[in-house]
Amino acid sequence: MFMSNTGISAKRITALLCALVFVLSMALTGCQIGSSDEGKTTTTKPTGNQALEYVDPNQGLVCPKCGSSNVDDAWREGEDYDEHYICYDCEYEWYVLGGVAYEIKDNGQSVTIPNYTYRPNNNYRPNNNSSSGNKNPSGNGNSNTTTTTTAKPGPNFTADDAKELYDYISSGKWLNEINWYVDEEGNITTEGDKGVLGFGYSTKDKCFYATGNAWQRDYGYNELYDKTSQFIAISYDTINVYFPYKNKEWMIQFWKGQYGMILLGAEIGVYNRSMKAAESDTGFNHYNAVADKERLPISLTLYQNDKVLFSRAQKENWWQTGFVPGQLGVTGGVMVGSQYTKQLKVTTAITLDDAEMTAAFVEGLKAVTRIYNNVDAMNANDTSAGYRSFSFTEGDGVTPGTYSVSGNTVKLAWK
Repeated sequence: MFMSNTGISAKRITALLCALVFVLSMALTGCQIGSSDEGKTTTTKPTGNQALEYVDPNQGLVCPKCGSSNVDDAWREGEDYDEHYICYDCEYEWYVLGGVAYEIKDNGQSVTIPNYTYRPNNNYRPNNNSSSGNKNPSGNGNSNTTTTTTAKPGPNFTADDAKELYDYISSGKWLNEINWYVDEEGNITTEGDKGVLGFGYSTKDKCFYATGNAWQRDYGYNELYDKTSQFIAISYDTINVYFPYKNKEWMIQFWKGQYGMILLGAEIGVYNRSMKAAESDTGFNHYNAVADKERLPISLTLYQNDKVLFSRAQKENWWQTGFVPGQLGVTGGVMVGSQYTKQLKVTTAITLDDAEMTAAFVEGLKAVTRIYNNVDAMNANDTSAGYRSFSFTEGDGVTPGTYSVSGNTVKLAWK
């Protein structure tokens, strides 16, 4: 067992953090918890090379081009499409209209996707596929099947159920049942670098962090997250830097603050979207987490009153994070306004792809005019609540509000 620098069991802290993430994940995905196995049904699905030709409705659709399940809804208000999707792995984009699927080319033209028709509930099947999951749609003779069980909703989730679940999670006993491993960088994580509900522990940096394949990646970012995060006991400052690059609108976002009652942390997320999506967006400003090939080398150091809480070396990432036990001096430590989050300072170094991207990012930094605090924003009678003035100028990249450029690496600091 490893211990935090406050003597609190790291397993217990992980459990409490995961309990919070677990509740959030249920809210985002609409999960329901039943107390028994009553009402289970069994279905079968083909295995092998049939990924493009059969999609289990319980798993969602796959990309018609590469077969990846790293696919998300790209529909925007004002579009006439019935459905609109994008693949984060190969950037293939397509839509459904009148029951027919169309690929969206880079030049904006649409081409029919052959052998695919649309079925409700995000279920794509080729025209020659039957509606039964235990058939061999490709006709290649491969009839191997695997059996999965899907539970129907059971009885309502009660307060007693919630207490039992919390006691089980906070005890840390369930963590012993997980297949942990330590990677070459000293990170305690799980198979596929998914961690426990998206989080691992760095024995090198002595902090918790979001793993490379955390579940949050599937949800990207939109403004609604910042406007509601205080209701799940997360209080922070945040800055958004926007810039155009290679026909996409990019957004790099920075956070620092109090995460629940026991953790202090900071985050840097890298997101983008097509220019077409940016122009048609009239909603919550939604962005996709960048694809693997678009990740950027990012370092992250968090200070509290000039004391280093943790420092993470530069690593190619889409979401560089760190969380350590601590509080900002507020009893309970839940609702933390900017008068407390100002204790925290972040320094970072981000290496951009080339001179064009570096110049665009620097222009985005220069355009920053304010910091947003999600707790300060809770004053519903003041539309300007939550914002305070802030800007970046060229300097040493260590003093808050300054940045420096060396080649394609930009260093900056803020608090």
